[in-house]
Amino acid sequence: MGLSNIYVEKICEDQNIAASGNYTSREIRLQDYQPEGFISLQLEVSGNGTLKVEPLLSVNGDDYFQPSNTPDITTNFTATSGPDGNGKDIFAVELGITCPYLKLKFTETGGSNSITVSAWLAIQ
Repeated sequence: MGLSNIYVEKICEDQNIAASGNYTSREIRLQDYQPEGFISLQLEVSGNGTLKVEPLLSVNGDDYFQPSNTPDITTNFTATSGPDGNGKDIFAVELGITCPYLKLKFTETGGSNSITVSAWLAIQ
C-alpha cells in the first residue's frame, strides 16, 4: 500500500509578533486537500518571546474560533524549545472535529519580548 499525497502550505515566514501581540494566518481550505485527518505543523522561532499556537476552525468560512474540545497546538514555545533546543519542532495538529476551514493563531504570551515565527503545515 502506497502513501497518499502530502501537501505542504507555508503559513508564514519570519513573521514578527510583538510582545503580547498575535498574528492570524490566512484561511486554509482543508476541503481542497481532502485530508485523511493527518496534519502537522513545523515551527521555527527566534527572539526572546514565548509562543502559543491555536487552531481556529470554521464550518461556514466566516466565523473562526477554537472549539472548546480542541487543544492548543503548542504553548510556552521559545527559541530554546524543541528536541535540539534551537526553536525548531514539529507538532501533530489535533482538531478533534471535522471542519473545512482552518486558520492558525500565533500569540506571544510572555508579555515583554517579541518573537519571530516561520511555520509550515503538512496535510495528508
